Amino acid sequence: MMLTVREKIYRALLISLRSGSVARLDEIHELVHLDKDVLINYLSKDFIKVIGDKVMVLDKTALALEMVNSGIHMEDVLLSLGWKDFEEFCAELLEKQGFKVTTNFKFRRSLEHYEVDVVAYRHPYILSIDCKRVRRLSNYFLKTVAERQLRRTEALSMELWRHSKKLGIDKYRPVLLIPAVFVVASMNPRIYNGVPIVPVGRILSFVKEFERLIGNIFKAIESRPPNVSSL
Repeated sequence: MMLTVREKIYRALLISLRSGSVARLDEIHELVHLDKDVLINYLSKDFIKVIGDKVMVLDKTALALEMVNSGIHMEDVLLSLGWKDFEEFCAELLEKQGFKVTTNFKFRRSLEHYEVDVVAYRHPYILSIDCKRVRRLSNYFLKTVAERQLRRTEALSMELWRHSKKLGIDKYRPVLLIPAVFVVASMNPRIYNGVPIVPVGRILSFVKEFERLIGNIFKAIESRPPNVSSL
């Protein structure tokens, strides 16, 4: 399959970065054989700054999303830009949107053990996120994953206040928990039983828009501290 010019440039940028934050324009030029003025035009972004031969990445998460939307697989982006895993990338993106984030959060409900990949709190909302790195996603698989994440989030809502300090939650204010699944895949967003399935390229738009879709489209679970009235 023929690569677009933008994808060629971004792949060359990944090679030049080598897990750092500064690449060389000369090296990118040698890899893609394009005029430097053309390269600079493509690389002129809010999250990239070109000074002389230096190409500096100002916002790694924004660059990653741009690369994914340009056709580069998320696995390649994670490895080249220095994230250990998809969960870490999601956590950093959410932190930049003002959330307090806890990853790989483990808890118990009755005799059951649970783990939520990412718990992100920005009052009054808690995003309870399952991160999936599966390339082939059938409808059955996505529906099953959504149902399981809903059950985890329901369990978390009942045990939440035991862990409010660890999660950085205001223990005197009710919250709404929103279950969601983030996936490393090229697909359109889907919803199963009120649980959004969000492809990596649409995560940022989801984070910015989810509030207006709560109730009518996205499921939200209210959780109140002991002796505190509802929202």
